Amino acid sequence: MQNDYCRKTGKAYAPEYEAVTSSIQKLLAKSREKNIPVVYTQNWLTDTGGYWSEAFRRGETVVPVHCIENTWGANIIDELKPTENEYVIRKTHYNMFLGTLRQDAEQKMTRFKELHPTIDTFVVAGIDANVCVFFNSDSLYSLGYRVILPVDCIGGSATFRAEKADIGYDHSIWFLSRLNGAKLTRSELITLGG
Repeated sequence: MQNDYCRKTGKAYAPEYEAVTSSIQKLLAKSREKNIPVVYTQNWLTDTGGYWSEAFRRGETVVPVHCIENTWGANIIDELKPTENEYVIRKTHYNMFLGTLRQDAEQKMTRFKELHPTIDTFVVAGIDANVCVFFNSDSLYSLGYRVILPVDCIGGSATFRAEKADIGYDHSIWFLSRLNGAKLTRSELITLGG
């Protein structure tokens, strides 16, 4: 939920963000009220003319270079801005445990486990269902966490959907729920804490 995805002037604008922002805001408020730790992932890319730029120019990827480190586009949207006590894991790959910032992600998740040893479940929200939500949910599952997917808090951009259909979104949700055991629900049905 970063400016380059969620703002019309963003480099990879996904209008689907509008449908999920208010639900994510409510879930975030409920988490903060119950002192549930919140973890953000934030694309933090450095390619301003390298491999990714060339791949986009050649038509090998549908995603233009976006969320460049230290730019407005990389900032998490104001409506969901993290507090200083919340975790922010910057990543250079869709999966937080790949790419040049993977050691930082590993260290932060190790610290998270040390500080919150009884937490065994993550509620995952954001866009895109078939990219960041998918890869990071799968990673959490691989670490042994259970994953809850509130479908009203997950968007899927047509940019990433096969032939502009819902195949990518639907496949991601199916894979995570049927193969990884993620629980599908709606945010208002989630009870946090205790």
